[in-house]
Order: sequence, then structure tokens, then C-alpha cells
Amino acid sequence: HIWFQNMLPPINCAIAIFQKLAMEAPVYGWAAVRKVVEKVEETPEFAISCFYYCMDWTSALFNNGWEFASVANEKLVEFSIFAFERIVEFCILAFEKIIEWSTNGGETIKSTLEDGVKYYKNNQKNPRLFSEAYKQLIYQ
Repeated sequence: HIWFQNMLPPINCAIAIFQKLAMEAPVYGWAAVRKVVEKVEETPEFAISCFYYCMDWTSALFNNGWEFASVANEKLVEFSIFAFERIVEFCILAFEKIIEWSTNGGETIKSTLEDGVKYYKNNQKNPRLFSEAYKQLIYQ
């Protein structure tokens, strides 16, 4: 059966061939599926074997998936505990440093205020100008 009547240029001929194959591919695919179904109907043992093979494969996949999920869960719990411990240690260290810095800052402020009060009291007893005290500090 000739499906093209005229002589076509090579490009058009190739396009026509690919169009014909594309139109007939589903027909050939359906015929192949029908043949496979016929063979399966002829050999029920094959269908049963395929069914059990698929069941075994699904069971193995489920068991491995379950094992993977349980191991992943254990590792996630371990990581969560580790991260929580590190966060608590960091908070304790930060609190200790804040207390240390505030204590040092308070002591510095206290000594500065005491020096200021001492200077003020001394200046009340022996008045002198600030500029004279500044010159004395610079030229000593």
C-alpha cells in the first residue's frame, strides 16, 4: 500500500515519513499492549509472579523507608538535644559576661565619681581654677 502518490523533495519526504510514523505510533503501541495482555492471560502464573514481585518490592521499600525514617528521627533527636545544650551554654556564658561587664563598669563609674567627689571636696578646702589644675596635670 503506497501512502504517497507523488514524488516529493527529500525534506518534504522526510517530513511526510515522520508524520506518518507519528500518526501510526499510537496504533502500534496499542497493538503491543494488547499482545502483552494476551500473553499475561495465557500465563496466569506470570501475572501471579509479577503481583508477588511487586508486593515484595513494596514491602522492602516500606521497611527500608521505615528504617530510614526511624534512624533519621533518632539523629534529629540527638541533634536537637546537642543544639539545646549549646544554646543553654551560650546563654549562661552571655549572662556571666553581662554580669562581669556590668560589675566592671559599675566599679569604674564608682571610682570616677569618688575621684570627682574627692576633687570637689579638695577644691572646696583649697579653691583653685580648673585651668590651673589642668596646667598642673600637664606640666608635672
